[in-house]
Amino acid sequence: MNVKERIQIGLIYGGRSAEREVSYLSARAVASHLNPDRYSVYPIAISPTGRWMLVPPREELPHPEHLERRLLGGTSGETLPVPSPQCASDGRERPPLDVLFPLVHGACGEDGSMQGFFDVCELPYVGAGVAGSAIGMDKLLMKDILSVHGIPVGPYRSIRRVDWETDSDRVVRTVQEQFPYPVFAKPARTGSSVGISKAKNERDLREALAAAARYDSMLIVEKGMPVRELECGVIGNWDPEVTVVGEVIPEREFYDYHSKYLSDGTAIRIPADIPENLAEEARDLARRAFLALRCSGYARVDLFLNTAENRLYLNEINTIPGFTSHSMFPMLWEASGVSFSELLDRLVNYAFERRADEQRNTFEVPEPGVAPPPKD
Repeated sequence: MNVKERIQIGLIYGGRSAEREVSYLSARAVASHLNPDRYSVYPIAISPTGRWMLVPPREELPHPEHLERRLLGGTSGETLPVPSPQCASDGRERPPLDVLFPLVHGACGEDGSMQGFFDVCELPYVGAGVAGSAIGMDKLLMKDILSVHGIPVGPYRSIRRVDWETDSDRVVRTVQEQFPYPVFAKPARTGSSVGISKAKNERDLREALAAAARYDSMLIVEKGMPVRELECGVIGNWDPEVTVVGEVIPEREFYDYHSKYLSDGTAIRIPADIPENLAEEARDLARRAFLALRCSGYARVDLFLNTAENRLYLNEINTIPGFTSHSMFPMLWEASGVSFSELLDRLVNYAFERRADEQRNTFEVPEPGVAPPPKD
C-alpha cells in the first residue's frame, strides 16, 4: 500500500493529569498494534506542562517529559501550537491527519475538553464525544443519570471541597449519619483509582477526604459493600457490542492504582466464574449504561457483584480505558474473539462513522414557514 493510501492517524498521549504514565504505556501498546500496512502513525506527545510535541519520524515512542527536555535543548522534536494539530510552529503544514486517537487519561483528555477541541477542528476521533466523555468522567453526574435510567448504583453522597475545607466536622458527621463504616472516598473526576481511599473509622475518613480533595472540587463518598469486581468491554456507536465478563481479584483490599499498574499480585479471570444469568445481566447493564451515558466508540464498564445480596451494581464507565498490553479492555476483547489489531481497526472505523453522521447536521436557518429540504 502506498503511504498516501494509508490512514494518517494522530496518536495523542501524555497530558497533565495524574494518569499520564498510564497514557504513555497505553500509547506504546497501541502504536505497536496499529497495522503498518493500513496506518501512518503520527505520535503527538503532551508534556506535564501542557506542551504539544510532534514526535520525530521513525522514533520509538518517547516519554513526553524526556521529549520536552530534548526539545527545549534544541536537539530534536517540534512543538505544535494549540489549537492547531495540523501545522508546525513555523507554519509549515504537516501531512493531513485523517483521524485522531486520544489516549490521554483523566483531566484535559478524558473529560470532554479535548474532544471539544477536536470537534472545533472538525476532525474525527476515536472514542466518546464531548457529552459522553464529560459524563463518564464525572462519577456524580454519571450515577445521577444511571439512576434515572433504572440502572442500579451503590449508595453514595456528594461533597463539595469548599464544604469540606469550611466545616470538616459537619461533613464527617453527615457521612457517619448516612453510612456505616467502611466507606470509600474519592475525587468525582479522576480515573485509574487515583485519589481513592478506604475508610474504616473517622480518622481514616478525614484522611481520605483530604486526599481526594487534592484532585477535585467535588468529592464522593460511597458505602462499602462486600463485592466482587467485574468488568465488560463495549464497542460501537448506536448498536454496541459487549465482551464476555471478566473479574479482577486484587491482592490489596480494593482495586487501587497500585493494584492496577504497579503490582504483579492482582489476578485477572476471563471469563469470570459467575452463573450465566448474572453474566448476561452484567452484559445488559454495560450495554444500557453505554447508551444512557451517550458514549460512542468504546468504553470499559466496571460493575460490583454484592456477594451479600447476590446483586449487581454499576460502579463506573471508563471512556478511555487503559490500553496497555496487560489492560483488561483489550484482554476482554481477545477473549471474545477480537484481536488487539482488529479492535483498533474497528475503533477507527467507528470514529469515521460517527463523524459522517455528525456532518449530516445543518447550520442553516430555515426561512419562516418553509420546511428545510431533506439531506441527501
